[in-house]
Amino acid sequence: MRELKANINSILNSSFIDGPGNRMVIFFQGCQFDCIYCHNPLTIGLCNKCGDCVDNCPTQSLKLTGKELIHKEVSCVCCDICIKSCKQNSSPFYEQYTVSQLIKEVKKCADFISGVTLSGGEVLLQEKFVVSFIEGLKSDYELNHLTVFIDSNGGVPIKSVQKVAKFADGFLIDLKAALNTSHIKITGQPVENTLNTINYLSSLEKLSELRTVVVKGVNDSEQEKEQYLKIYSSLTSETKIYLLKMRKHGIRDKYSYLEEATDSEMLQMIRYYASKGVKVNVL
Repeated sequence: MRELKANINSILNSSFIDGPGNRMVIFFQGCQFDCIYCHNPLTIGLCNKCGDCVDNCPTQSLKLTGKELIHKEVSCVCCDICIKSCKQNSSPFYEQYTVSQLIKEVKKCADFISGVTLSGGEVLLQEKFVVSFIEGLKSDYELNHLTVFIDSNGGVPIKSVQKVAKFADGFLIDLKAALNTSHIKITGQPVENTLNTINYLSSLEKLSELRTVVVKGVNDSEQEKEQYLKIYSSLTSETKIYLLKMRKHGIRDKYSYLEEATDSEMLQMIRYYASKGVKVNVL
């Protein structure tokens, strides 16, 4: 039987902001959302071997041979022109890993981390691999002390969430907007799946964090805040709620019209929720 493979964009060996403690973060390639403020658009799409990156590489460090894209690391100067020229919002550098290969990567850091966070892109689009990976990690006596958290937009069918929730220790969910209209404006997708995910994980007490990036004039209206409040008020005390200010630096040029909320506006939002008895933190 062929071992499952996953498309992996990159691996971060140490992070203190992606779940409890010091964690290895594994970023999966591919996302069903196309967020207007995305700072990692190279994780959205999958490479279709069109060759645009090869043609645009100034150092000729990329070569397309049949269906294989070859990267010459020696001559590459990491200019990112290949990524910026990709119409698929992809990267020529992501790789496929089997479960056993990914577990080997975890073992390299196992003595220095408290857990692993699977992120993206959207990790739950590859839920079969995720389940297999967690099972493999938990069954390994060298690694079974590590916790596994899922960092997700929650916008997948609830069946996928349920399958992974049986094995994962916790979830960090990004709620892009509370109202459907603004959620579609930000992501291109309706909010229903994400709300179902939040409700389900909260009922299991496995929703560790709920995060929202505040985009001025898009998801910060009074009506939106009222809807957020309803969602926040329904959560258990296990869930930490975070607001993040959208930063213009790093977003795609075509969305340069977006505005950052001011520190004062962020503080006003925090005070609004606090006046309603809900503690919200700012990252």
